[in-house]
Amino acid sequence: MGEIYGKLYNGHAVLDKRGLAPTGWHVATDEEWTNLTNYLGVHQAAKKLKAMKGWTFGSDSNGSNESGFAALPGGMMMYTGQFYYEGQYANFWTSTVIADAKVRTHYHRMIDYSNYLDLQREGQNSGTGNSVRCVKD
Repeated sequence: MGEIYGKLYNGHAVLDKRGLAPTGWHVATDEEWTNLTNYLGVHQAAKKLKAMKGWTFGSDSNGSNESGFAALPGGMMMYTGQFYYEGQYANFWTSTVIADAKVRTHYHRMIDYSNYLDLQREGQNSGTGNSVRCVKD
């Protein structure tokens, strides 16, 4: 599925000191995702970030890609190794760790197949595999 949706990385790779992002780039922070969401409009951001093709669940699941972001639904990989939700959900790590969590947890942003739901923000176990988007320094 990597050829279609790109690679999935666990949260530990996001924080690895060797750097996941290319030189001159960094993994987006939770604050940067919030700024992007606010800029696009809280209730329209998900649809504006989604690619116009590739969302395979539901008759109206593709987005408008007005932002040029072209989010694809790569799904996720659970820390147990099983893959879920390809074609239905796009999950993107942030580099922001949730400090008071009992296990290492990061914030991530999720776009689902429905164009009626906002871009969602949740914490997730760092052993889970998600997509990553980088921001130019």
